[in-house]
Amino acid sequence: LRPYATGPGNGFEPSPSQPNDTARVALSFDLQRTTDSALFAHVPEDPMASAGGRCLSHIREVCAARGVQLVLFTAPYHACTAIRREAYARIGDAFRTHGFEWLDYSCAPPAELRHLHYWVDNDHVNAEGARKLSMRLAFDLRRLGYLNWHPTPP
Repeated sequence: LRPYATGPGNGFEPSPSQPNDTARVALSFDLQRTTDSALFAHVPEDPMASAGGRCLSHIREVCAARGVQLVLFTAPYHACTAIRREAYARIGDAFRTHGFEWLDYSCAPPAELRHLHYWVDNDHVNAEGARKLSMRLAFDLRRLGYLNWHPTPP
């Protein structure tokens, strides 16, 4: 999904696959090697001690009070820089320490998304990639027991 996608709606419509997607993925990854040090430098040692972490804890409390299980997930990158890998490792440690369920696809995209054909750039899947990612997320949620949906009637 892309915030600057064309078409009607709220601006988050999925982008269809384009012939230059492969080149755009490689270019965006190269650019991120220089920008990631600034973008990910501010991940605190304990992300849960930040305002965002306190907000997530509050959201979990509200969900629990209503009988809803909060499951977090991180959308994948096609490729991860070392800086991103370290930042997500820190975030994951904090989530696990504080008892959050987290599906982390950030630096290990699902095998279904390995081909560049499913990406608009290093950070965004296209419409075909979004379908594959949604199927993977549903599969993993079912596998973990969060969905009682079965593809065929019992």
